[in-house]
Amino acid sequence: MNTPSMMSACNRAFWVLVAFASPASARTVSQLIPHQVKLESVDYLGKRAVKITEAGQVANGEAYAIVRDAVFHNGAIDVELAGRPVAGAAGDARGFIGVAFRLQNGQFEYVYLRPTNGRADDQVRRNHSTLYSAHPNFSFASPANRHRKSMRVTWTLSRASGRATASLSRGRRLPAHAATAVALWVLHAHVFAAWFVTPIVAITSPVKRCGKSNLLIVLDALIPRSLMASNVTPAVIYRAIEAFGPSLLIDEADTFLPDNRELRGVLNSGHTRRTAYVLRCDGDSHDPRRFSTWCPKAIALIG
Repeated sequence: MNTPSMMSACNRAFWVLVAFASPASARTVSQLIPHQVKLESVDYLGKRAVKITEAGQVANGEAYAIVRDAVFHNGAIDVELAGRPVAGAAGDARGFIGVAFRLQNGQFEYVYLRPTNGRADDQVRRNHSTLYSAHPNFSFASPANRHRKSMRVTWTLSRASGRATASLSRGRRLPAHAATAVALWVLHAHVFAAWFVTPIVAITSPVKRCGKSNLLIVLDALIPRSLMASNVTPAVIYRAIEAFGPSLLIDEADTFLPDNRELRGVLNSGHTRRTAYVLRCDGDSHDPRRFSTWCPKAIALIG
């Protein structure tokens, strides 16, 4: 059974950028079939992407683009999404962007994101940052779908945790339970928007050449929005987090972190969502500005 995959932009208050990895690539307009949307090729944060906006007033679940020649049964869909309110959107616009699959005869399943919910101060809104649903018979609001969604997510996370643990253990000698702990942190990074506390993963060894950098490279391939560096300053930490909302991987920390109290303070400030901010004077006029330090972090060092 051939089943196309598609990306959706389900709220006219938002536009969405999509970058699909091979083999079913969707990095250009010609690789997508629009359905009540407008497509535009753009560069976004240094990557080639497709900008998708609704073509006028469109009913929920009817605005999407289908990936050409994509055949999906059971497996992994690798996609990068970004969205923000369009000009003139209401201040409380939440938006819906996501990935749909198993499209047949106008019916499909989908996982969708509410971009503005992920950073909202309201914990209830943050709990609804990432949701699963099925169109048209199971809306996100139906009690039956909430129960089905809960069972599906629990099963998926359990399976994903087992696979991640196996990948991390392959070819590496790790302490007892370390692979499981790191695998759970990988899953945490993928559902980060729903959390209000985030642990920092410390990858340590007694001497060099024990595989710390190798483990970071593996994590780089497993976590979303990965940003890796081997040297950082306090300023670049909070500016990068504010700009990109990354999952941060820091290597060689033993060469610059132990004697840098300000940097340790900035990193530690990101433990709890409500306190994950620093205040700085910004720009030529030195206006006070609040910067976020809230993101998943893994740090590798000798010691």
